Amino acid sequence: MAHFLGKMDQRNTQLAKIIVNHSITVKKGDNIRIKFGKHGRDLALECYKEILKNGAFPVLDYDD
Repeated sequence: MAHFLGKMDQRNTQLAKIIVNHSITVKKGDNIRIKFGKHGRDLALECYKEILKNGAFPVLDYDD
């Protein structure tokens, strides 16, 4: 598993871009809740970053 501030797997970065920009089409000002478990942390963090780039407001909801 990648370290929180370390290098992320590029596949998660690319998948996050697809999810945020195509699957759910996040727009500026949107409020987005990201619910994830322990195995989805890296993808959730990449989605979080991509949502911020779009000017939206992500909220992480960890569910173990």
